Amino acid sequence: MKNVWKQMISLMLVSMLILSVQSSIFANMDDELHDKEWKEHFDKLKKEGFERKDIFTAMFIAKKADKEVSEILATYKKTKSWEKTAQTYGIDLEKERKKAKQRMKKFVKEHKKEIAALIVEKGEQEQVLKALEEKDVSIHQLVYVSAIAKESSVPFEEVYKKWKDGKRPHELMKEYKTSKKAVHKTKRMWYKEMKSWE
Repeated sequence: MKNVWKQMISLMLVSMLILSVQSSIFANMDDELHDKEWKEHFDKLKKEGFERKDIFTAMFIAKKADKEVSEILATYKKTKSWEKTAQTYGIDLEKERKKAKQRMKKFVKEHKKEIAALIVEKGEQEQVLKALEEKDVSIHQLVYVSAIAKESSVPFEEVYKKWKDGKRPHELMKEYKTSKKAVHKTKRMWYKEMKSWE
């Protein structure tokens, strides 16, 4: 169970880095995947053996360093470390993680009631507000869980409990026979709304 939480925290930090790529906290990089040319490039990189999180981390460094993603990935192949890769281009990943975490914390603090009202029904908002206070839960995770609950027509509390017990989002979608496409569409819609609050 410890490893699952470590992975989730690691993914959360990668998510925060991804969010820093754009000037807006909630500019969703997944939207770029809908552009045919970028999707082909993304798929090509995946075929070359790169994980999704690696591609997005490379995008972050490339944007900060004003370099091509392929150059960053080539450096990563040599160093086998994102910290060393970033340092090659004068970027301190730990510092960037901290900045992203602070920005996210501030945003959630300022908008937690609006977030709860947006992602769950009225009777479930108190649960979301409590979840936002937990240290090991990010807004991205809550949005994901809420989108699964909404698209499955299942109470948020039920889906959230299963997620806290260690079920991954793809397992929850499979269990509730929920379309991944519908869940991601809902997430994008909510992120777009949140972006307008900045």
